[in-house]
Amino acid sequence: MQSFNSAARMVAARASQLGTTAGPAVESRPADPAPEARSDTAFARASEWLFAPLRAGQEGRVGFWFGLSLVVAALYALPNLMLISRIEYIVPQDARQHVFWLIRAVGGGLSDQDVTADYFQAMSPPLFAAVYLFAAQLGVDPIDFSNILPFLLAAISIPLCFRVSMSLFPLPMTAFLSTALLNQSFWMRHDIGSGTPRAFVYQLLLAFMLCLLRRSYWWSLAIIVLQGLLYPQLVPLLAGVLALHAFDWSARPLWNWRAQPRLPVIVLGFALGVLVLVPHAMRSAPWGPTITGAQARGLPEFQDDGRSPYFLSDPLEFWLYNNRSSFVPKDWWEARRLPPPHLVGLLLPLVLALPATLPLLRARRSTVLLAQWMLVSVLLYGAAHLLLFRLHLPARFVSFSLRLTLTFAAAILITAALAALTRRLSRSSAGGSDPRGAAALALSGAILAIVLAYPFLLDLAGGEYPGETYEVGRNPALYRFLAQQPPDIMIASMELEAENVPTFARRSVLITEETGIPYHQGYYQQYRERALAMLQAQYSEDPAVLRRFIADYGIDLWLISTASFDAGDAREVWWRFPLDPMATVAARLEAGRVPALAHTVGPCTVFQARTYAVLDAGCILRVTPAS
Repeated sequence: MQSFNSAARMVAARASQLGTTAGPAVESRPADPAPEARSDTAFARASEWLFAPLRAGQEGRVGFWFGLSLVVAALYALPNLMLISRIEYIVPQDARQHVFWLIRAVGGGLSDQDVTADYFQAMSPPLFAAVYLFAAQLGVDPIDFSNILPFLLAAISIPLCFRVSMSLFPLPMTAFLSTALLNQSFWMRHDIGSGTPRAFVYQLLLAFMLCLLRRSYWWSLAIIVLQGLLYPQLVPLLAGVLALHAFDWSARPLWNWRAQPRLPVIVLGFALGVLVLVPHAMRSAPWGPTITGAQARGLPEFQDDGRSPYFLSDPLEFWLYNNRSSFVPKDWWEARRLPPPHLVGLLLPLVLALPATLPLLRARRSTVLLAQWMLVSVLLYGAAHLLLFRLHLPARFVSFSLRLTLTFAAAILITAALAALTRRLSRSSAGGSDPRGAAALALSGAILAIVLAYPFLLDLAGGEYPGETYEVGRNPALYRFLAQQPPDIMIASMELEAENVPTFARRSVLITEETGIPYHQGYYQQYRERALAMLQAQYSEDPAVLRRFIADYGIDLWLISTASFDAGDAREVWWRFPLDPMATVAARLEAGRVPALAHTVGPCTVFQARTYAVLDAGCILRVTPAS
């Protein structure tokens, strides 16, 4: 408790100093308290507790709101925490790409010939891998750690978000509201919940914001390096924001380097950005080159029904709610029946242009950083469209930025609006003793409660909270059987369930739809070749094709389902693996022609549960005639 009070005193003391250190310029001094706010009444004390700018000696007020932030954040995380605690086979969806390879790194399984694991290991940022390997040294399995990590990162974000908000607007209630809105965003989509490199973005961006607001520019350079080691795709964003924020726009002449005392910091920021991106480029080089926009435009993988849909037939979807190309976060668009409270922040620039509308906004410190942040994000968004796939996916540059900047803008505006509403409704009360004062506070509290309850109201309105973050394994008997096989086996399968095998059974699968990422041509060419070979082997009537595939790729087991040889299932396979040479398979199946693999199901099945069967490849070779 003593350490908690000490932390609260530190936050309050720091907030009281930020009037001269928080940003490039102090826009306005806090407004003088109104006479009724100085009166010794319950209404006045409550109004000050809620809406008065922070003063020195109010550590208890900071501590209360910070403690409440922790409680509310825990409530938002609780549904996911309950989910992972009661299900045995569960993992963040994207961990099946970015984390599963660590099973091999810690000696838990997977074949040394697993090209998919090789690729995702090469693509993993070094510090991200180091965090997981460190957890493994402590005895925490990588898959288990991918379930735990999001909660640890969310907890780290709370004090960072609280301090950034206090630096922008010195009201503890606003800082509380900022942390609440940000934690709502955490669990509405699978960024922080993914347990992947993307999960570290918010903590780094918040730390970077705090460094800039405190003018700790040298520390901001360290954050750029960490960004490059954890999620290098956003390094250009940080370098650009640093340059825009550190540049002295009041200097005259503007471009005289002698008038720019922080020019070395700006130059060093860009230099470090380039340096930390070089290893990332070198890691991907063996799997490249990166596909160009012109090349991708003609591939089915990038069309509406492809694995990575980008070139969409609906322009509204392309620009507004596609995870790869759009400006608006997709989960916000999907929640349009009950829009998120973050969108209130869009009105902040308009309200700031009319300062008399909400007097409490005069208490703000520099909010210029939010505008600078979005300016750089929009510029990079446009550049990413022009340099398609060379500068990462365009939506990444605005999705994180919108969530952060609108979180703080909405919290500031909601607080100022509630303060104005409370004052207006209670204006006729003498010294705040009239019941109208209590009614005004009750109304403000009810509005605040609605904002805080948004995730759960969204769920009632037909939305989804928490968002689709986890993949649940529904065939535990299959996973247990496969996990008992030698760790270096290779499994062939066209079934969707095969996507879960490397994660839950810790055994290698030749290819799955989940790992068919088409951005690096060297990797994806191998992927397509394997997909085509497996499709031909599974549906060919020629035993020689089946035998050759097993020998070429070292297949030990083959996972099929009861529908594997239905024409309808074959069409579904082509939709997931768009390979034209297989377009005649369904017609052959409908004509009653039986693939060679189907003849081996009876004698070679070594495991069967529900709709799935596992065939032994050695048995397949024995029972099929050699040509």
